[in-house]
Amino acid sequence: MVGFCPNKNISSQHVDNPLKRVKIGSPYYFKVMKVDKERFSFLLSCKSTDLKDDGPAFTDEFWDADVYKEDVNQMSNELKKKKEANTRVKRVIAHPNFKNISYEEATRSLDDMDWSECIIRPSANKDSSLSVTWKICERVYHNFFVKESAKDQIFSIGRQLTVGGEDFEDLDELIARFVQPMIQISHEITTHKYFFPNGTCEDVEAVEQWVREKKRELGRSPYVFSASYLQPCQFCISYMFDNTERIRHEYFK
Repeated sequence: MVGFCPNKNISSQHVDNPLKRVKIGSPYYFKVMKVDKERFSFLLSCKSTDLKDDGPAFTDEFWDADVYKEDVNQMSNELKKKKEANTRVKRVIAHPNFKNISYEEATRSLDDMDWSECIIRPSANKDSSLSVTWKICERVYHNFFVKESAKDQIFSIGRQLTVGGEDFEDLDELIARFVQPMIQISHEITTHKYFFPNGTCEDVEAVEQWVREKKRELGRSPYVFSASYLQPCQFCISYMFDNTERIRHEYFK
């Protein structure tokens, strides 16, 4: 589709020659002021007053106000996260599993690490807590918070760590008693011979198709495990429970 910006929409001041304000081949931000459906074109504006206005300039009977609100909230949350990341105190913690990185950076690093590894990093919420991230399976990562107490400095680690009401003296004890057993149990599920490897339990049609394929292959009704993308550390067992070939899905942690 073609976008058109008239001279009056280039600047709040009068413009005789647009080439005095813009250059050919250079990128510029524009706001869509109107959509001409018959000509498949947009009426655009790059005036600062229009760009600063957060509200939509053009709506019609197909405008989805709820989706627009969700998009605005999502952009606001992303800007907030970036701001928090830039102002976050850099922690000084001497431990091989600790890294001063974000959640997104942690998930990318875990893709190249062994399944038994986890990454401990600063929490995005408070300077008095840590986050532990580990990989369950492809595209699925679990993340939980660790509360710190008895801190000497804002950038150092607390002498007491708490998760779910249980206290730990240091990161080694936390990993050995809490993280590793959870990772081990999860790994037993994700490496099971009936674990669904081609997606998550939210891909209901694909999971059910895999159950039917396993039934034809084995000559009996099998149970199939799958991991949840929306609720990390939660799994689903899917199976046929009668002769109608209906498939039941039950979730467990």
